[in-house]
Amino acid sequence: MSENIDIAGIGKEELASVLKSLKLYRILSKRLGKRGKRIFEAIRTGEKTLRVEYFPAIGLDGAKKSMSDAFGKGFSDGFRTEWKENPELK
Repeated sequence: MSENIDIAGIGKEELASVLKSLKLYRILSKRLGKRGKRIFEAIRTGEKTLRVEYFPAIGLDGAKKSMSDAFGKGFSDGFRTEWKENPELK
């Protein structure tokens, strides 16, 4: 995993950008752990995530049906949809 890179030919702006990214990665992973690493990767790739939390009583199928009824079939176009049952919702 360790790879030597010659930084002599890299410009100051690019090195500053890399340093900024490394600092962001360190802060996110230190404060948020695995979630921070996922957030950093989403920022780096430009991926957008839609997180839907739903009542345990309606279940995943009910939540998906409710979302498509409320927002139409294309409600998650362009997003990676993350479904999460939340027992604290009442």
